[in-house]
Amino acid sequence: MFRYSNGKARCFKKKLKFYKDYLEADELAQQNALIRFYFKVNPDKLSDSEFCERWEELMFVLKFNGTIQDKNGK
Repeated sequence: MFRYSNGKARCFKKKLKFYKDYLEADELAQQNALIRFYFKVNPDKLSDSEFCERWEELMFVLKFNGTIQDKNGK
């Protein structure tokens, strides 16, 4: 088991938080790109509820036709 000093542990936690924020931003960019590609609309002009509806529609269709799979393999 690795042991870190308090300073290294704090640094690691900050980097981990930054990485999680980066992944969330990257995921949003991927969602925007997919909505733009499949629906031919600008996702920046959609309200939050419209964005969610489009995203759920897209995920349903892509899962239904086998383009993507759930994370648990279903």
